[in-house]
This record gives sequence, structure tokens and C-alpha cells, in this order.
Amino acid sequence: MEKFIFNKIGEYKSDWAITYVDPNNTYSAGGGRLTVVLSSYSGSAFFSHVGDPTFIEFVAQCDAPYLLKKLFPKVEKWVDVEEGVEVIEYIAINKLSELKEGRSSGEISKKDLRNFYEHLKDIEFECISSLFDQLTFKDRTIMCELFGEDWLWESGPTKINTVYKYLETMLADVISEFKKLNGGQV
Repeated sequence: MEKFIFNKIGEYKSDWAITYVDPNNTYSAGGGRLTVVLSSYSGSAFFSHVGDPTFIEFVAQCDAPYLLKKLFPKVEKWVDVEEGVEVIEYIAINKLSELKEGRSSGEISKKDLRNFYEHLKDIEFECISSLFDQLTFKDRTIMCELFGEDWLWESGPTKINTVYKYLETMLADVISEFKKLNGGQV
């Protein structure tokens, strides 16, 4: 087993990672276990069937989303929004065509939309069902118009998970360090 310590990595180059590489050629020449320890997170995964000659070469050719999925399988990329302002931002970025369609068809009036905005901008919630509980009947109708009837269960507004974003950045830098260990070759 080899231990590597990488300093000055991450978004602001002020973070660190400790990695443990445990080659295991039982199933393939480049197989093994990778363990990554960060300041607040750690993950480990066994890679049995890889085609590269060495495990370090295998890690060097990976991409961050792949390693993130293997090392931290429970970390979701997208999570539900938690504030009314985030719902408004999501609509502004992702649902403008539905909003325009609702306005032109007469399903959503300018007054209802203004009330929807005023109501949403100040609320916070822990989950989408809590948002549902705080919405008026007209607000719920607007949500259905924008997101569909199943928005509460399937297609509600989401945002990128900050933990996912942090881990992806850190793993991209760890992979970069493995590329340096591998002589810059992938």
C-alpha cells in the first residue's frame, strides 16, 4: 500500500487530500483499492477489472465524476431547493418557456405571478413537501403549470449539491496529482 499526501489543492488551493493506493492484481493487472481522505469526507472503492497496466495509471486516466460516484456513492449531484428564492432562480433559468406559455395561454395572470413571487421570496423549507404546505392554492396551480402535475414527487426544482461540487473539485485535483506521479502521461 502506498500513501500520497497532496497539499494546496481544491478550489482555493488551500485544501489537502491523503490517498491510499492498494494495488491488487487478483482480477486484472491494474486493479486495486483507492481510499481518499479529505478534511471532512473520506471514501474508498475497490476496482477489480481495469485495463491499465498499473493502478496509478488507472486512477490518472479517470475523471472526477466517475471517481466521485465510486468513492462517494450516496452523494447526489442534484438536491431539492430549500428556499423560495432558489425556486425563483430555478424558474428563471429553467422554466422560462413554460412561464411564457402559461402567460400567453391565460393560465397564469400577471397578478398571480406577482403574488407567487412575493410569497416565495421569503419562505424557507426543509423539503419539497414543506414547500407544498406553505403554498396557496393558486401558487400550487402555478407550480403545476410550470413543473407538471407530479412536481411534488418527481420534477420539482433542484440545485447542485455543494458537497458534490466540493468533492468533484477535490477529486479533479487528486487525479491531476496522479497524472504528475505518472510522469504527466495518461
